[in-house]
Amino acid sequence: MKDNKLVTVIEKIVPRYGILPVIFVFAYNLVTYYGTRIFNLGFDFRDVCIGLDGEIPLFTPFVLIYVLAFCEWVFGYVMIARESHDLCYQIIPAEIIAKTICLIIFILYPTTMIRPEITGTGIFDWILGFIYSVDIPTNLLPSIHVLESYLIARASLSMNKVSKAYKIFVWIFFVLVAMAVLFVKQHVVLDIIAALIVAELGIFLSKGLKLGNKHEKYLEKK
Repeated sequence: MKDNKLVTVIEKIVPRYGILPVIFVFAYNLVTYYGTRIFNLGFDFRDVCIGLDGEIPLFTPFVLIYVLAFCEWVFGYVMIARESHDLCYQIIPAEIIAKTICLIIFILYPTTMIRPEITGTGIFDWILGFIYSVDIPTNLLPSIHVLESYLIARASLSMNKVSKAYKIFVWIFFVLVAMAVLFVKQHVVLDIIAALIVAELGIFLSKGLKLGNKHEKYLEKK
């Protein structure tokens, strides 16, 4: 009985058709980001910094945006699932396709960067220092932070059940995330560019394969 009540509560937040896809997005994210490190250890890591990266200073307060991005992804993908079956099965497969491309790149073309020393003693410095200590500077290109926030913003353009304020917010937040990964020195400029290209490729392939339509036909047969 309690299980049925729990399912009912979950379905009030995420429609039944969207529960597994949303869970899979975050599970696959862990596999892609952390799992690939098992395989790319034998490769030479490349530093793809360009001149512009050297001009961008370390600005630790942006670590707040960097951390809040994780919350935005959860909320954003729930909103995508709530919007409609069609959008859910267009954007989430696009995310999975894009993440698979990231996985392949992480293994075959692993990148790294040299992080600056954190000399401050404030709360933002402490948080960023902790992130540095638990997250080694690998699997940087493409930036998953930018990829996820961009796909959420991109999806908002096709959403009718959300307010204009929500759409403005997710686009502003995407820009802030792109700035944050640079200012906290977790990524370089080329990581952001690669994330946008991979995200658009994922959307293109998802639309071309018409995965949403195929899932709809599958449901009709059941």
